Amino acid sequence: MLLSRLSSSTIVKPLLTIMALYFLMLSFSCNKEEPTPAVTFDYSGITAVSGLVKNRTGNPIPGVSISAGGQTTTTDINGAFLLNQVPFAERLMVTAVKPGYFKGNYALKPSKGAISVIEMRLIDNAPNFSVNLNSAQNLLLDNGAGIQLPANSVQSASGAIHTGNLNVAIVHLNPSDNDFANVTPGGDLLGTRTNGELRQLYSYGMLMVQMTDDSGNELQLAPGNTSTITFPVPPEMIGNAPQTIPLWHLNETTGIWEEEGTASLQGSNYVGSVSHFSTWNCDLAEQRATFKGRVLDCNNQPVPSIRVKVGQGVIFTDSNGYFETFGPSNTTFSVQVDHSELSIQSPPQTVNPVSAGTTYTIPDFALGCLSYVTGRVICSTNQPVIGYVAMNFGSNSISSYLLGDGSFRLLVPANGQNATLTVVNSLNNVSVSRSITLPSVSGNSIDAGDIEVCEASTNPDCTVQQRFTITGDGYNNQTFFINSDCMAAFAIYSPQNQATVAIGSDDNASISLLFPGNTIGSFSLPDDNINLTVSIGDFQYIGLDVSQITVTEFGGVSQRIKGTFSGSAKRLFFNETTQTLEEFPVTITNGQFEVVRMPDQN
Repeated sequence: MLLSRLSSSTIVKPLLTIMALYFLMLSFSCNKEEPTPAVTFDYSGITAVSGLVKNRTGNPIPGVSISAGGQTTTTDINGAFLLNQVPFAERLMVTAVKPGYFKGNYALKPSKGAISVIEMRLIDNAPNFSVNLNSAQNLLLDNGAGIQLPANSVQSASGAIHTGNLNVAIVHLNPSDNDFANVTPGGDLLGTRTNGELRQLYSYGMLMVQMTDDSGNELQLAPGNTSTITFPVPPEMIGNAPQTIPLWHLNETTGIWEEEGTASLQGSNYVGSVSHFSTWNCDLAEQRATFKGRVLDCNNQPVPSIRVKVGQGVIFTDSNGYFETFGPSNTTFSVQVDHSELSIQSPPQTVNPVSAGTTYTIPDFALGCLSYVTGRVICSTNQPVIGYVAMNFGSNSISSYLLGDGSFRLLVPANGQNATLTVVNSLNNVSVSRSITLPSVSGNSIDAGDIEVCEASTNPDCTVQQRFTITGDGYNNQTFFINSDCMAAFAIYSPQNQATVAIGSDDNASISLLFPGNTIGSFSLPDDNINLTVSIGDFQYIGLDVSQITVTEFGGVSQRIKGTFSGSAKRLFFNETTQTLEEFPVTITNGQFEVVRMPDQN
């Protein structure tokens, strides 16, 4: 690995020591007492949310910023996340943000003192129209859904009328689509009427709209302008469609739909007028009722973390196979276990209209014989553990959480595929991965055994994740995730030269850092004791004088060193044809590193 700018006295000795330590640890073993099961976290008075973020086709999305109740985290390489110690609320809003997607909102009724499982689907916001508003524009999708924009009707955040190219992303969400419940913005379809009354909504169609300029800056309708908006009504719903229907827009902060205006039925479309854009919805407003049930397998055992569609919403079962959610009263709809990734689908059960404010218990869903991957989390230091387990197979991911005794029971498909099991201890960010061959016969299960999640430096299965985003030299805001073995992502502190070297690598990208001292703090170039280098394949980018490394955690030996980095860098290339040294500048953002501290150098 190239670490330029450093003198031999600064870098050679630490690197030699690191290489020696690395090979020593590969052959080192120690005798220990039998590890004890993990001590689970006390959730008294709070709640936690474990989940996955996927795109509309079901592929996991890494690097998504997740927030709820003042807590934040980021999805891992499997699209999985865990928010722990979230203040309990009767209705909890989870928000997901990543460039390239519409903002995701998911509201749920959490379990106090327990973990709730959710799944969020983010929808690509790539523009499907590019126009100039010198004249009015009629922007319609193939199914007739879309918007009409008057000439010169859009403004920037500063209030100036936009005169350049206008890029518009429009997505129609059809209530008859199989994935409608999975992708519904807001999650629970809670709405507030103009008089402030809360209602449960039943949708006849949604339209997501986002307008940007060529630099990606969001634009909006200028005051005094309106847009005509069109929603096709699904053929199977047209017979019950009222002549007029309320319009609702999504408040992206609360996840609650707010009533604003009406749409009228014109042929097979609802048509209305709006004065701003976010996500709009045509809905009937009903009062709320509560619906609950249970899912069992062929052995009459509860099925955890399986998806249940309740009308136009989705809920996942808890560790005892139960689910509970809100739905519209006075409405007929169906309830069905539908987990396509696991090839599990039950016959739908019809729910007839129930009275507002009542609780209706749906008869148990009795599924066939299912397969699981089970295991137990081990913590040799007997410290608290809170975490989750994820399984990646092919392009699919599923996840669940650790049970109260530190064990896990993950429902998996019986397809015989090779899969990767990942267990994450969120309290110390230890991530352990193992290869698993899924059962090939329904009803068979796999025991993954005991998995250590506390002593990272002696755990051969331990992995950590680094990341950075690079722009320039052919990269456009591209994020690299580096999944490193803990023995290859490590640091060493040398009291002689007050320097710490941190290295993280995988087959495609790597990071090397050097900074002084053994405490937290921020360090900026220029400084001979500071170095930042990222490598992508054969290309190496060396940090320039405006680069910065911030150490946010500096643990003891066998513990974690964590931090962030950013700045400008460049790749040097000697052109033999022109006999000149060429420079290729880049910017590095969102850099995060995490390594295990090895024994100090004497």
